[in-house]
Amino acid sequence: MRALPIRVGRIRYVLRFGAWALAVSVSLACAGTAVAGAPPGRAYERVTPADKGGGDIVSAWHARPAGGGVSYAGFSAFDASGGGAALISEYSSVRDSDGWNLIDRHPVTLGPAGFLSVLAPVALTDDYSLMFAGALAPYAPGDTDAVTDFYAIQNALNVTLLSNDVPDPTAENAAGAVSGDGSHFAFQSAPTATPDQPQVFDVHGGTTDVVGIDPGGTELPSASLGGGRAQQGLGLIGTLAEPSAMSRDGSRIFFSDGPSVSPRQLYVREDLTSTTQISLSQRTGSVGDPADSNADFQMATPDGGNVFFISGSQLTDDATLGGGLYRYNVDTGALDYLSTGSTDPGGAAVQGVVRVSDDGSRAYFVANDALGGNGTLGQPNLYMADGSGLTFIGTLSSQDSGVWSGSGEGTRIAKATPDGSRLVFTSFADLTPDNDGGFSQVYLYDAGTDETTCISCPEGTPTNFQGQGGTLDELGNTLFLSSIPGDISDDGQVILFQSNDALDPNDSNNQPDVYLWESGALHLLGSGSSASPGIIGGLSDDGNDAFFMTRESLVPADQDAGIYDVYDARVGGGLADQQQIPAGPCQGDECKPDAPAPTQFNPPGSMDLISHGNQTVGAAAFSVQRISAAARSRFARTGRLALRVRVSGAGLVSARALARLGARKRVVSSAARTARGGGTVKLTLRLSRAARARLHATRRLKVALRVSYSEVQRASRAELTLRRGADR
Repeated sequence: MRALPIRVGRIRYVLRFGAWALAVSVSLACAGTAVAGAPPGRAYERVTPADKGGGDIVSAWHARPAGGGVSYAGFSAFDASGGGAALISEYSSVRDSDGWNLIDRHPVTLGPAGFLSVLAPVALTDDYSLMFAGALAPYAPGDTDAVTDFYAIQNALNVTLLSNDVPDPTAENAAGAVSGDGSHFAFQSAPTATPDQPQVFDVHGGTTDVVGIDPGGTELPSASLGGGRAQQGLGLIGTLAEPSAMSRDGSRIFFSDGPSVSPRQLYVREDLTSTTQISLSQRTGSVGDPADSNADFQMATPDGGNVFFISGSQLTDDATLGGGLYRYNVDTGALDYLSTGSTDPGGAAVQGVVRVSDDGSRAYFVANDALGGNGTLGQPNLYMADGSGLTFIGTLSSQDSGVWSGSGEGTRIAKATPDGSRLVFTSFADLTPDNDGGFSQVYLYDAGTDETTCISCPEGTPTNFQGQGGTLDELGNTLFLSSIPGDISDDGQVILFQSNDALDPNDSNNQPDVYLWESGALHLLGSGSSASPGIIGGLSDDGNDAFFMTRESLVPADQDAGIYDVYDARVGGGLADQQQIPAGPCQGDECKPDAPAPTQFNPPGSMDLISHGNQTVGAAAFSVQRISAAARSRFARTGRLALRVRVSGAGLVSARALARLGARKRVVSSAARTARGGGTVKLTLRLSRAARARLHATRRLKVALRVSYSEVQRASRAELTLRRGADR
């Protein structure tokens, strides 16, 4: 667990439309075919499925903290759920002992899948069971407007509308914070008639409660989640997450007065039963008075025990004129002033908090004052506050604002270990004697040694890509909906970053590439010879899963002609079924079966057999167990059908169902599983929401089934008619 318990999505498309054209044009590039060796102790695993609908993966934006999971966006809808947007669709992959399994996170829209069906992910639960996202398009019957609403998404067919049980169901909604298990979701919603007067709500167990209540129990005229950085009226941009505005267990929610209130005060709501005003003076002579300037929420610790905020008010006896950075302990009520040693009559001029430790004992922040006489007055100086006082780390560049502010705490281009002993960040400033070339580089600060190291500075002349040399952010054809995927492991020994410079002798492509820093050693991910950039995609908390995107074929099974895939450089990894090149089309006598095979895919009643169910080519064979009338009836009733396929050996087993919906025949379900040897493989088909709606409306749906086995070129095909409410 790092400083942020739930990693969040960032909306970048409004600001970076140019990347779209880049992504489309780069997708035509050819990929290198060399299989590069992974760093010592690691092996490459392709995470994304072989069939991606012909479209690139455009952003890997979230790594599951516990490892074995990653979320990403693709240009094409590449499963059969019926979900997906016209341009971008959301997916997750989770690893089990058999390999990587796809989860379609993009619901079936109740209408055409146009531009408005793009999702804005806010967060995922720790166990990856739910994704929370904002959307303009309707994905549930209760969503009848064209403004931003929030959804909890298990998969494309299991979606819950969260933001409708508010005074104005047609209101624009914004912000978002989620508990670690997903049992609580907080957001803000403003009535259409008074958009400057939002209120904060918490959804839990099917109930929606007001959060913006004062200590006396009266609902405030308006309230904003966290520091009010997210605002209504901005469409999907308004879904900007405030991850630490809710404690990990959901018991504490931090909120501020709404945007129309000045000076804005800061509060915490506990267990939805009591409220404490945080921004009250503890200074002699004014104890209990509200802050006379805005209290700006920055971030809180995962347990909600400590909250950090900026105010221009002098709220403690040691606070200097102009105020600064404060830490409030929710359990004890203690208020500490952290930006000590101001030398400027105008105050400490704290710009923002960079990161804090999980227990709140360390805080990294930026101030334009030379605190304690250390730093450059009027410039962004980076400091660390802990129990021993204040430590000056270095003077940053004005171009580094993404380190301390940017569009929200989830997108700050800096990460810290849970104990705050190490901070990795990106800066354009010249912080070490290394040759940074005037471009951004990746720096590591170690609080134990009080040393700053440039881990991305090359030995030769630095180069840049879009003005950046090394970064924790993506470089390349990414698009949007992305957190900062560069990261540091919990023990501080592994850092994932991206560099435009060749930091390894094998890096010869003059493109941005992905690197791992492991205990001082640098490792290139990929061969370094691809014509397209390698792109970072996230790191697990233990550093064992390092995700990245590449067009290269890093395992023999990757034969998709240079489409971007997500890979995992996994400690102790490697999947046997990815070490084989998929069988190509048969030729001549190879295509002839050894002998006629008995029919085994022959369900009764209204299901008509088109081709034989037992297929053989040489030694490879497979058969599909017949579907009983009860199973067919259950398929019509529940939308689920279990197929059992017996195979002769290892290989990929897949099934697909098609049905006519309107004027076109569409894929309404699909499933696939890798057999590691001979035996029976179970596939579960789940009808898409559109297919179930058609069956419900017409009481009848004709479905064409196709089952295939990668080691046999012919497929088994069958048709069956589903009848609603019938068992025949």
